[in-house]
Amino acid sequence: MRQMGIAALWLALAALVGALVVGGSARAGLRLQDDATPAASPVAPAETDALTLVVGYLPDTDAASELLILRPIAIEGGVFADLTDDEDGIGQVDFNVLGNGLPQIRLGDSTFDAYIRFEGDPEGGLRWTWFFDEPGVRPATLVVQVAATAGPFTGANGTATFVSRATDAGGVLAIVLTPAAADDASAAQTPTANDGTAEETPDADGDETPPVSEAIETPDTDDDEAADDETPVASTRLS
Repeated sequence: MRQMGIAALWLALAALVGALVVGGSARAGLRLQDDATPAASPVAPAETDALTLVVGYLPDTDAASELLILRPIAIEGGVFADLTDDEDGIGQVDFNVLGNGLPQIRLGDSTFDAYIRFEGDPEGGLRWTWFFDEPGVRPATLVVQVAATAGPFTGANGTATFVSRATDAGGVLAIVLTPAAADDASAAQTPTANDGTAEETPDADGDETPPVSEAIETPDTDDDEAADDETPVASTRLS
């Protein structure tokens, strides 16, 4: 019996030593693995020359008006956007200037004209996404392609996205532009000659986006003409 007790003791000691060896090896392996894994480096932001303008908007207080009044927005907590109390506004959106329900955006000294992307566009240049696909139901989003036709961004092209919140509650407008190339911008300006004669401004390349006046024909509109669901006027305008 005594010999069996001594044998059991030796077996217990051997098991303890084995556990310590295995545990130490595992910890050493983890240390080696940690040392071999390089620390993750932060991802460098993608470089771009795109310009982004973000403002809020509310319908004009005049019930007969088709204007949206642009206002600065305030960001709370870094994520929540809301309109400020600037009653005078910093610009406006007019859906009657260009015709076909296309908006003209005036923001400060800049003017952005929406235009049809291609001839025969069945949506007339207006890309609507309605809540539950029900026309006129908010929240909704309208995306149009725009060209900067006046102001410091003249020659730039991009998109204007209207994100409406609820009926008569306004929303947020985001304009993202790709600036005109340097050679295009210089070609768009008429140089002043030293001898008193001005050189002719070269015509833009036919592959470039046509001016809004060429891309859009403004039809004569009848005030009594009923608006369809895709036209952002009184019943379906961005509000």
